[in-house]
Amino acid sequence: MIKPYFGKICFFVLLGVIPVLFREVFGASSLALGLAVFLSLLVLTNARYFKKAQIYRFSEILILWVFLLHVILSMFGGLDSKPLLSFVFVLFVILASRVFAERLLSNWNLEYGFFKAIFFFLFALLLFAIATDYHFSGYFYDRAKGIFPFGEPSNYALFFGPFFLAFVVFVDGFWKKMFVIAFVGGGAFYVQSTTLMVYVFLAAALLFKFNIGFILCGLPALAIGGGGVLLDPYFSSRVIITPETNNLSALVYLQGLSDAYNSLLQSHGFGIGFQMLGTQPPSEFFFKIQSILGQDSNGTGLNREDGGFLAAKIIAEFGVLGIALILSYIFLFIHSFLRLRSLVRKPVMTISPHHFALVFSYAFFVEVFVRGTGYFSPTLFLFLVSLFILSRDKVGGLKFQVQRY
Repeated sequence: MIKPYFGKICFFVLLGVIPVLFREVFGASSLALGLAVFLSLLVLTNARYFKKAQIYRFSEILILWVFLLHVILSMFGGLDSKPLLSFVFVLFVILASRVFAERLLSNWNLEYGFFKAIFFFLFALLLFAIATDYHFSGYFYDRAKGIFPFGEPSNYALFFGPFFLAFVVFVDGFWKKMFVIAFVGGGAFYVQSTTLMVYVFLAAALLFKFNIGFILCGLPALAIGGGGVLLDPYFSSRVIITPETNNLSALVYLQGLSDAYNSLLQSHGFGIGFQMLGTQPPSEFFFKIQSILGQDSNGTGLNREDGGFLAAKIIAEFGVLGIALILSYIFLFIHSFLRLRSLVRKPVMTISPHHFALVFSYAFFVEVFVRGTGYFSPTLFLFLVSLFILSRDKVGGLKFQVQRY
C-alpha cells in the first residue's frame, strides 16, 4: 500500500520533520531554519517551475507592498533587523509555495492511494509511540511524551491533522469515515492531544446533516463523544478556559488573547509591528505563567512571541489589517467547509489539486484559532500552496475532472 507512494510520503514527512529536527536537535529558536533548508531543496529540485512561478498578478504585488510598508513603518520606534530579515524569508516562502503549487498543477498527481498510504503511515507513528511508551522521543528529544520523529504531540497533530481530514473526505463509505474518525479520536484521547481532538471534531462536522438519521444516530454519538472529552480532567482544563485556571495551555491561550487585545489598543489599531510580538508589556497571564513555572522576574514565560495561536499573533502585529486577514480566512474556511461537505458523500477516485487545496484551507483553522507555531510552519507553507491553487482555479478557469467509482 505504501510502496508505490514512498517518494511522495518521504517528501511530505520530511517537510514536517526537518523543521522540528533543527529546533530540537540543533537548538534553533523556531521552525524557520529547518523550513528554510527544506524549501531551498524544494526550489532547487523544481527549478523548471521557477520561471512560471515568478509571474505575479497586480493584487499580489499590491499586498506585498502594503506588507512591506507596514514592516518599515513598524520599525520607526527602534531599529530591529528581525522584521526585515523575516520579510525576506516570507518572500522566499511565498516563492517556494508558488513553485510547489505549479508542480502540483502540472504533473504531480496526489491519488486517493497516496492519501490512504500517508494516513496509515502517520497514524502508525502515533501507535508506535504509544506501544513503545514514547521511548524514541524521550531518547532523541528528551521529551517524556512525544511522537517520534515529530517531537511534542502538538507538532505531530498539526501535521497529521490535514492528512487525516483528507482521508476522511476521500475514503469511500459513510461508516468507514465514522470508523476512521472514532479510531483517531481514541488515539487523541489516549495521548491527551487537544489539538488532534479538534481535528476529530472538524472531521465529524463534515459528515453530519440535520436530518432524521443525524438526530437518531449522529447526535447521540456526538453528545457521548463530546461529553466524554469534557468530563476528562485533562481536556476540560484546556477547553473550559477561565482567568482562574492554573493550566499552562489555557493560560497561554488567554495570554495570546490578552496580548492581541492590548496591542490593538496600545497601537491605536495599527499593530505593534511584524515579528514584534513579545516586545510589548506583558499581561497578567504572563506573570501567572512565570509563577507556575517557578521563574524569576527575568523568566521568558511561554509562547510570548507566537501568541499560542496564529490569529493572536497576526492581530497583535498587524492591528486592523490583521483583523481583515482573519475575517478573510473565516470566509475561506466557510467556503471550504461547504465545498467539502458536498464532496464528502461522493467517493472520489482521482483527486485534483483543487480538492487538496480545499482540505488544507479547511484544516488551517486549527493553526489560526487553536494552536499555532508562528509564521514559518510546514502547514502554513501548505496553506499558501492551497491559496495559489485556489487562485489559479478561480482566475485561470482551470477545470478539474473527478472520476467516480
